[in-house]
Amino acid sequence: MRIIVDAALSRAGLQSRTEIEVDALDMMIELASRGDYCIIAPYTAIHGHVQDGTLSAAPVENLRVNWQVVTSNSRPVSVAARVFNDMLAARCHALVRSKMWKTGKFLYPALPFVDSS
Repeated sequence: MRIIVDAALSRAGLQSRTEIEVDALDMMIELASRGDYCIIAPYTAIHGHVQDGTLSAAPVENLRVNWQVVTSNSRPVSVAARVFNDMLAARCHALVRSKMWKTGKFLYPALPFVDSS
């Protein structure tokens, strides 16, 4: 995420002023909820905290993050992995359709998991 943010800032002719770098989302949320720091995080990671009023959020202009489900090409995908992928896709689509993930968009339609092996 840091690389994505730094690249977006660079494109805008800006640079970050990082005081602390934290990899743990729980710690980032704690620091932001105290009001000590602001964080840049995908809305998918913080939407519950925004809904309960712990955090407020605004989209960062011209900054997008694409998420993908990735599996190994060298091993067959288990039934459990296929079921998980289908459940994950259904849940993500429901959250985007409901506008709970405010800026969420899908690059592809929801499809059942296809094993490429």
